[in-house]
Amino acid sequence: MKLYSTTGVLGTLSFVGAAGVILSYFSVAELRRHPSKLVFLMSMCDLGFSLRFMITGVIPGSSKLEDSHIPCLLQALSLQFFGLASLSWNGIISLNLIINLNHPFINTSAYVKFHHLPQPHNQLEPPFHKHIGIRKV
Repeated sequence: MKLYSTTGVLGTLSFVGAAGVILSYFSVAELRRHPSKLVFLMSMCDLGFSLRFMITGVIPGSSKLEDSHIPCLLQALSLQFFGLASLSWNGIISLNLIINLNHPFINTSAYVKFHHLPQPHNQLEPPFHKHIGIRKV
C-alpha cells in the first residue's frame, strides 16, 4: 500500500509540474513561439502520463482493480501511448536543438509539419536530414 501512496505523491508532483508548464504557455504570449510549442506538446503528453500514477495513488482501494481486465487494459494502453509520445517529443526537441546548434541561422519552425506526419522512407525526405548529416543510402 505504501507503494501506491508514493506513486500517487510523485504522480501528483509530475502532474502539477506539467500543468504549470501548460498554464505558462497559455498565460505568457511570448512562449507561444516555435521552440516553446514543442515543450508545450511534450508537457501535454507528460500530463496524461502522470495522470495515471496520480489517479492510482489517490483513489482509495485502487489496488483492488489489479484483477479487473478492462481498467487494467485501459490503464496500460494510456500509459504506453503517453509514455511513447512523451519520449518522442523529447527526441524531437533534441533534434531541434542539434539543428539549431549546428546551423544557428536556420529557421526550424518550418519543420513542425514533419514532426506530426509519418513519412514514407523512400518517397519524401524531411528537409532536416541535410542539416544533421543523414544521407540516403
